[in-house]
Amino acid sequence: GAPTTLADLSRVNGISWGTSERIIVSANDQLVSVPSVGGEPSVLARVDSTSGETGMRWPLALADGKTILYSSFTAGSSTSGRRIGLLKIGDSKQRVLDIKGTDPLAIIEGYLIYCDGNVGLMAVKVDVRSGKRLSEPVPALDGALIGGGGAFKGALSQSGSVLYVSANSQTQLALVGNGSERPLRPGTDFYSFPRFSPDGRKVVMSIGSGAQRDVWIYEIASGTMQKVSNAGTVNERPEWTPDGSRVLYRSNRDSMDAIWWQPADMSGAATLLQAPPKGAGAWEAVISP
Repeated sequence: GAPTTLADLSRVNGISWGTSERIIVSANDQLVSVPSVGGEPSVLARVDSTSGETGMRWPLALADGKTILYSSFTAGSSTSGRRIGLLKIGDSKQRVLDIKGTDPLAIIEGYLIYCDGNVGLMAVKVDVRSGKRLSEPVPALDGALIGGGGAFKGALSQSGSVLYVSANSQTQLALVGNGSERPLRPGTDFYSFPRFSPDGRKVVMSIGSGAQRDVWIYEIASGTMQKVSNAGTVNERPEWTPDGSRVLYRSNRDSMDAIWWQPADMSGAATLLQAPPKGAGAWEAVISP
């Protein structure tokens, strides 16, 4: 059938179906409730700015219909600094638990399954009623791909079955055309976002996964690689300027997700091109002719 518009929301980072009548959504870094048949969203909780919280993402509505777990982000927090938050619908204040991680996925037999940006999926025993951690976290699944925003690239069922993208999914950089395929580099790596230079002689790309991604330039004729980014842990989505003199890309350096650019011949340092609005992030930029 035709899709139905449920609500007009922006900057959505996670959706969880709470009860048959209610859908919980992270929108604009706050938690809102949307009627399952569609309608005006209502705000359940806003960030606790007094504690430095800047975002509430990846909600998990529990079966009791009253409790929501979520990812609590703070200003400039790295993946290891994010924590699991707990909200009781109707309470005036949410709590941040003593659990470092993101994207709560399910509670199975008393164990919360969630993401750790450096490991994969973790399991920790919790008492949801008191909000206390009852055990030390232990690895539940290694090698699962966790996105840059701390979101699990997969799904977990209540029975414990898991479907996921492997973090070890390396790829090959190849030139394809006229019915042929030629590898540009031997072996495999974590390539993403390859872009030809305007003159077709070079390719800029992001290489890396998980906690470290950097921008590189590959010269096709010589087969040489030049690292472009030298700061931050996430540098990706590179694009060329129309004259090929500069490369612009997203970077999380200086504790913010912003767009930086620098000379492609590495004759100068990277400079800030576009800073995001306060509390937001810039994720991609394309420059016009």
